Amino acid sequence: MMAAWQSAQGVCVLVTVVGTRGSSYRSPGARMLILPDGSRIGAVSGGCLEGELCRRAHWWTSQSPAVLKTFDTSTQEDNEGFGLGCGGGIDLFVERLPAPDVAGETNPLLAQQRVNQSRQPSALAVLVHATEGCALPVGERFALENAHDHPEIATLLRRGVKLGYSFTQELREGPFSGCRFFVESLTPPVQLLVCGAGTDAQPLVAQAAALGWSITVMDRRADFARPARFPEAERVIAANDATAFAPLRFDQRTAAIIMSHSFAQDTFFLETLLDTLLAQRLGYLGVLGSRRRTLDVLARLGRDAIPACLHAPAGLDIGAETPEQIALSILSEMQATFTNRPGRPLRQRDGSIHGREHRLEYGPDQHDNAEQHSTPLRDCGLL
Repeated sequence: MMAAWQSAQGVCVLVTVVGTRGSSYRSPGARMLILPDGSRIGAVSGGCLEGELCRRAHWWTSQSPAVLKTFDTSTQEDNEGFGLGCGGGIDLFVERLPAPDVAGETNPLLAQQRVNQSRQPSALAVLVHATEGCALPVGERFALENAHDHPEIATLLRRGVKLGYSFTQELREGPFSGCRFFVESLTPPVQLLVCGAGTDAQPLVAQAAALGWSITVMDRRADFARPARFPEAERVIAANDATAFAPLRFDQRTAAIIMSHSFAQDTFFLETLLDTLLAQRLGYLGVLGSRRRTLDVLARLGRDAIPACLHAPAGLDIGAETPEQIALSILSEMQATFTNRPGRPLRQRDGSIHGREHRLEYGPDQHDNAEQHSTPLRDCGLL
């Protein structure tokens, strides 16, 4: 998306999901970039809205660079005349992007690029509904760096960083009382370290790349650790010793899977990574293979039990047998771990399938419930 915007010859339009009600395919924060020729990158629905958005987004923003559009999909005919029948509603913020050479620090694509490079989470706030007396225009953006004069907005931004997901909030006090801001949480992509470059690692790398993850493959066997075997990986490293880990920056958005099928290699990788996991500098560490084999590896390291934080055997119980199925099982467990989900069938889940799992506690005046990050915007007077 970033490269397409930077190379586009003309005006690009960014469409962002800022609110949902009922059934929805995408959550707040999902983006789609519409290029000058009407083509697109990304999606904001299950394919119901994208065609019409590509046809009309440039026209919608011709008079005002930022507009809010609501689509009610709860019936067979929504307020734009589409027969969607998805069972809910979606609020989309449609805005023209400035040219890359004049874009500022609050540009969402540039801000995401900085987060990807620094691997430090951040947040942006954009005004999506302004009251009559508000001095700011709809579309005004804020980052922590330029929100010093607006403590209410700075508080929203800090909350967005801590929560790790995007939400819409109406301010009830101060100069922006009645105004609504969409707070976009910006997180770095998951880093995946695959320790083992065997044939079964190839579908794992391919599937992880489709998820947009940043992938490093490592193996002590140089004939296995070849970039040609893993074209989707950013790095393929022949790990002669522990110094091979030096270029890697571990954090809570990093997952590692040990799957070399070599007892000596697995011992080497686990010895190197286990302390990083126990120090909470690694978000996920899994070992392919039976529980008994992992216990034997740990015994070599002077440990007599599998630590609770070590995923061994790695993966969810989906009856996986083939390399592709095993890759799906492992990546599914990683995804569930990073999103704090149990990995059970959605039919057993109470409430919205997109509901967020709460990881923070707030005082009575700051409490966020499952509906606040999908605040309805259809009555904002902008549509």
